[in-house]
Amino acid sequence: MLSEQGARLPDLRAFVFAGKRIEGFWLSRWLRAAEPAQRASALQAVQQRFLDGRWHTQVSARIALADALPRLSEALALPGKVMLAP
Repeated sequence: MLSEQGARLPDLRAFVFAGKRIEGFWLSRWLRAAEPAQRASALQAVQQRFLDGRWHTQVSARIALADALPRLSEALALPGKVMLAP
């Protein structure tokens, strides 16, 4: 799971005077550029990490669909995902 804390930059002068930089990863760009076999391999690796527990999704609430209107606003204020169930 990703950290709940934002990145900390101890000394911003390093970015100005030492030529340091931060680069991000754009999944949509990678998906367009990757070969079908690469995409399939990556998807399989992601699924395996969820299956074996290395990755997980934080679920803060499970709400029956019939109860969604009165409970959803409060549940969305919590950290994590809200699962709606039939």
